[in-house]
Amino acid sequence: AGSLPPWVTCLTFDNVLSDVSFAQLVSALKAMGQLDLTDNNSLDHSVIPQQSSVAGAAFEFLAICNSPGLRGEIFMSFFELIGSQLHPSGGGLGFRHPSLQSLVALDLSGNLLGDDSVAALLSIVYNKDSLCSLERLDVSQNAICSGDSTRQVLEQYMKTHSRSSSDPWCASLSWLGLGSNNLNQGRLALDILEMMIDDGLGLSAIDLSNNDLSEWDGEDLL
Repeated sequence: AGSLPPWVTCLTFDNVLSDVSFAQLVSALKAMGQLDLTDNNSLDHSVIPQQSSVAGAAFEFLAICNSPGLRGEIFMSFFELIGSQLHPSGGGLGFRHPSLQSLVALDLSGNLLGDDSVAALLSIVYNKDSLCSLERLDVSQNAICSGDSTRQVLEQYMKTHSRSSSDPWCASLSWLGLGSNNLNQGRLALDILEMMIDDGLGLSAIDLSNNDLSEWDGEDLL
């Protein structure tokens, strides 16, 4: 198979990936991060074969959705491609440009990732040094439920980077989809909306639909 043409910037995998094919996709995308993205002459085909369907791609939208059977550990490897936890100016030998740092929108809906996995992803999105460029993230239908881990990530971001902190910074994320996550099992939905009142998360919109939030919850918001 030949490589994707460079103008292909959007990919969708809707209930089509197996654990094996997902792991292969992650491996191919990870290999892209070993390239110097500013120098086309640095292409090492021993790392990325010419027949790789993702070689040289710069994706803006990616959907891996409705695949609740995929193993969580593969998703964790995938998250590392969205942003690095190492600072590029820190001089660490392990730093590589995130392969998907150009990604603007990511749809992971319907995968039943759970609270801990969603929190792990958000910890990259809300990491100042991660190089993550996500503006839209859909993690609806992922069984976040009470969302204790997710809340901790968001609270840490506000504490560290709010406008009143010593290191103010705003993440690129502007839209977050949290629909159909059984958020009625805790206060996460209310807590997030309270954070948004003071623009603490930098979000312009959020989807909390189909979470069976009660009238009492609505009164709290008012």
